[in-house]
Formats: sequence, structure tokens, C-alpha cells
Amino acid sequence: LPLTTQSTDGSLIGIHDTSSSIIRCYDGKITNGSLKFTLRCPSRTSGGADDTHHDDGAISKLLFASSSSSTPSYLVAQRNNSLLLFHLDRGVLAYTIDITRPSSSKKKKKQSSRKSSISAGDESNGVLCDVAAREGKLYVLVCYPSTSSEGDGSSGDKCRVFKYDLNSEGEKLEKKIKVGS
Repeated sequence: LPLTTQSTDGSLIGIHDTSSSIIRCYDGKITNGSLKFTLRCPSRTSGGADDTHHDDGAISKLLFASSSSSTPSYLVAQRNNSLLLFHLDRGVLAYTIDITRPSSSKKKKKQSSRKSSISAGDESNGVLCDVAAREGKLYVLVCYPSTSSEGDGSSGDKCRVFKYDLNSEGEKLEKKIKVGS
């Protein structure tokens, strides 16, 4: 089943066939669609060709990043706890952003003092909800699903908004806003 997304202004449609490493972007204003460009996802591992069929590094979500009225500047693809940020004007992978759940020292201390049945990998899975780009800034809304079954007081999913400066060399986290549950 392919993943699809459409830009907010309707100018682009992105389609990723989960069996390949190619994302195809079509002109959304033409009724029968016209291929505008393709983007290649980087290899998931440094291993051989057999690694392409493992689900551990599959793209799980696609979103165009733009302000509400402009043509998108970026396409964001989520792979596990990373966001692949493609610069559409240049047609390249511009940034890879880690969205692993930020851990607090309080939580680490609680977990180290008792046995936990939850693996650290399960606890840190973020889900990309929405993105927007404006004036060299990228805003990312990520939901961290609750995996706690221990009754430690944490309940419900947690959401965060991250603001990145894309004008610097590499992406730079400017602000992290805890939204709540």
C-alpha cells in the first residue's frame, strides 16, 4: 500500500511505494497527474540489498511542509524516530532530524530504581503529526504515545512542538514546547 500526501495548496502530490526507496511527486493541478520530480530515500543501513525488505526502517508517514498559502518548500518523511527533510527546490535530502522522546533525569531515576517491563525503544517512539515551514524555520508536531502500564503517574499521550532553524549549518533546535496530553 503506497503512502500519499498532498500539499495544502494542492500543487503537489507525493507518493511513496513502500517497496522502493523512491518518492514520486506529481503536479496536483493537472487532472491526470504529471510527474514533476522524484526523491530518493537514503539506505536504511550500510548492509547489502537484502536490508531493503525489512520493516525496521520503512517510511511510515509523508507530509509537505509549507505555510498555509504557499507552495511547499520541504517534504518530510518519517522513518522510525527520524525525520527525513527533503528540500524541494534543490531535490535533495537536506536534513535528518531525530525525534526520539526527550528523557528527563527524574524519569530515568525512577526507572533505574525499579524493574520495568517496557523497553526503552518502545518508550521513545514519536509519531509525526504535522509540519510547517516559514522563513527558514521548521515547526514539527510530534506525539509520543503512552506506553506506561506500571501506574507510575504518567498517563495519556504527550505532544511536543519543535522549532528548528534551517538557515544555520545543519538543523538547529531553537525551541521545544511541551503541549501536554
